[in-house]
Amino acid sequence: MTAFDPDHYRVLGVPVRASRDEIRAAYRLLAQLYHPDRHPGSALAEDRFKRIAEAYRVVSTAATRVLYDRELMLRRPLRALDDAQAERVLSVLDKVAEVVGKRRPALARPRHGRDQVRALVVSFEDAALGRVVPVDVAEQRVCGACDGHGAKAGTAALACHVCAGRGRINDGTLRRRSQSCAFCEGRGRLVLDACAECAGSGERSERRTEGLPLPPGVRSGTRLRMRGRGERGELGGRDGDLLVDIEVTPHPLFVVDGSHLRCTVPLTLGEAARGVSAVVPTLEGPRRLRITPGAQSGQVFRVAGCGLPDPKRPSGLRGDLFVTLRVVVPRVVQAEALRVLDSLERVCEADSYAEIARYREIVGVDGTLVEE
Repeated sequence: MTAFDPDHYRVLGVPVRASRDEIRAAYRLLAQLYHPDRHPGSALAEDRFKRIAEAYRVVSTAATRVLYDRELMLRRPLRALDDAQAERVLSVLDKVAEVVGKRRPALARPRHGRDQVRALVVSFEDAALGRVVPVDVAEQRVCGACDGHGAKAGTAALACHVCAGRGRINDGTLRRRSQSCAFCEGRGRLVLDACAECAGSGERSERRTEGLPLPPGVRSGTRLRMRGRGERGELGGRDGDLLVDIEVTPHPLFVVDGSHLRCTVPLTLGEAARGVSAVVPTLEGPRRLRITPGAQSGQVFRVAGCGLPDPKRPSGLRGDLFVTLRVVVPRVVQAEALRVLDSLERVCEADSYAEIARYREIVGVDGTLVEE
C-alpha cells in the first residue's frame, strides 16, 4: 500500500482554517523540535525540518496560500472543513459503508518479512553425498544499547504529530482507506538522535552458523529454502525465508554418468605389466584397487557402491565407480632407452602381441613397422 504524503497543514499540525498567528506558533514549536542544530549529524532531522520550513513558506504568505488552498481543495474537497469536522463527516461515511456491506473497516494488516537470497559454494563430495554444510544466518535481536527504542542514551523518539503516533492516516471519502504516514514512514515516531549501535532501528543483526542439509546429488543452480531465516515480519506477519543458491565445485577427476561416476587412472608401462595396487579416488577419500598383471590401456574396473545416490533405488543405495586405465607411453629419445625397449619386445612372448599380429594380418602388413 502506498504511503500518504501529508499536505502542508498536516505537516505543520494546524487546521486548514488556521490563522497566520497559529501557523507561526506551530512552526516555531516544530522548529525547536526538528532544527538540525539541535540534532547534529541527523539526516532525518534535516530532511523533516526542510519539509516543515517549506510548508511554512507556502501557507504563511497570503498569495501562495490562496493558490495552494485551491489546489488542495481540488484534490481533497473535505479539507475545506476543519480537521474535527472532517473527521466527523468521514466517520459517518465509514459507518454507512459498513452497514451496506460495501467496505469493511480498514485495519493494519500483518506484513510478512522479505526473503533474502544468498549464494553458497559447496564441494562436489558434499553435494553428491547430501551432507550438512554450514551457512551464516543473520538474526535480528533487540539492541542492548538502547533497549530497542532506537534513540541514543539521554534522548527519546518524538511521536509523529502528523498521524498522532499511529503510523497511519485515514484518507479519502467514499473510498476511504488507511495509508502509511509518509512523514514518519509508518513508524508513528521519529528517532532524530539515533543510537550508534543500531542506527535507530532498535535492532542489531547478529550472525550465527546453522547447518543446511543438502539433498543427495544436488546440482548447481538449485535453490534451497531455509524457512524463517529472512527478514522479520511486522504486526504478527511471518518472518521471511533465506533462499540459498547452490553452486557445486566441479571435481577434477570425476565425470558424472547418471548415478555412476567415471574416472581415468594413469599407469606406467611397468605398473601395467606387473600389476599394482593403484590408488583411486572415491567420494569418501582415496582407496586401493588391485590391478592385475598385464593390464591394458582402456581396461575398465568397477568399484561397486562408490557412485552417486540413486533416487530410483531404495534409500542408501548408490551407483558405481568405473575406473578406466590409461597406460602412459614414455617419450623416449635416448638411444640407450630405445635399445632397452627393443630388447623388451624381443624377449616378450609372441602371444603378448597377438592383437598386433592379427591387426597387421588383416591390413596386409608383414613384419615390424619401420619408419620411412
